[in-house]
Amino acid sequence: MIKLISALADIARRCSEAVAILAVALMLGVVAFNVIARMVFDATGTAVNFMIPGAIEIASYSLLILTMPAIAASLRDGMISVDILVTRLPVSIQRLATRFWFLVLGATALTLAWLFWHEMQATQARGDATQDMNLPLYIFYAAVAVETVLLAIVCLGEALTHGAPKPDHGEGHLS
Repeated sequence: MIKLISALADIARRCSEAVAILAVALMLGVVAFNVIARMVFDATGTAVNFMIPGAIEIASYSLLILTMPAIAASLRDGMISVDILVTRLPVSIQRLATRFWFLVLGATALTLAWLFWHEMQATQARGDATQDMNLPLYIFYAAVAVETVLLAIVCLGEALTHGAPKPDHGEGHLS
């Protein structure tokens, strides 16, 4: 059972990484393109306008879509810890604390998934849409709900299989 959960967590992490990469690429691409388009717009005295309509909205929703998968992807090397405190604890307590915090984060993710799912249902029922591009708003809530479930799966996998602190690679730890 633990191997199955570990495999599911690995798949969830890889899916999260792919979503995070795509969302960052979209967000940065749209912002960079619009910055250049704005410079051309200003340089031509407003004669040439090839700015993307709704660029701010695209960037904002890309950031929303990026958040949860980025958290799941960042857990590959464990959580950030304050070494000066954690390393003073016995290893068994370190493992227990690590597993506890992964379970707390997973429970938080499941709670958020439930809340986003209900918000998705409400926005779908109301027919809410984004302001500039008139996209159905429920799509974004559904995406974040799925992403938070993936985060919960990653946390469960980490809690069950990687409860021991990871070796320090000089990154991600506060001293």
